[in-house]
Amino acid sequence: MVIRENITLFSCPLDVSCPLDVVAQLLQQSRWEAPRVAAPLAAHTGWNLRNPKIGAPEELFRMVGAYFPFSRETVVRRYPSREVYLEKIRAAARQLMEGRYLLPGDLPSLEALSAKEWEFVNRR
Repeated sequence: MVIRENITLFSCPLDVSCPLDVVAQLLQQSRWEAPRVAAPLAAHTGWNLRNPKIGAPEELFRMVGAYFPFSRETVVRRYPSREVYLEKIRAAARQLMEGRYLLPGDLPSLEALSAKEWEFVNRR
């Protein structure tokens, strides 16, 4: 690791610039997770199927993901209440703040977004 201006950075192998997948791998190795990965309310994909109207329906749109909310029963089994869910989000966010991957000032918007997602998933 390299430390510059109080920010911890990971050294890239072979002295090349880090592509995003290397950064993601380093985060995974550190056992830190994005809050909405640590406390999921849905399954996400990094792809989506093309609409037959535009042709090639058997091909994938990459980087245009899909969102599949968990059933209400699954959500309640994982998180008995909204507050339990939001505390899991906060706990994951605190880990990221300790590692300097998230700014403390970003927590309120992360909490607000997570609360909105909770409401969306639970009102279906």
